[in-house]
Amino acid sequence: MFSTIVNTLIENGFTIQRMAEPTADAAILAKYPQFEDSRHKPDFLLIKACKL
Repeated sequence: MFSTIVNTLIENGFTIQRMAEPTADAAILAKYPQFEDSRHKPDFLLIKACKL
């Protein structure tokens, strides 16, 4: 779960600066319409964090 990743970073002294959950854009969906159903649950979590 994404919350486990974020909480582990915080518990180990990191500060979360930014998070992004990229999903398929309109161009990708036009080419691969089967991805439409997965737009509500991103496959990736990008985190920018720094150690205090």
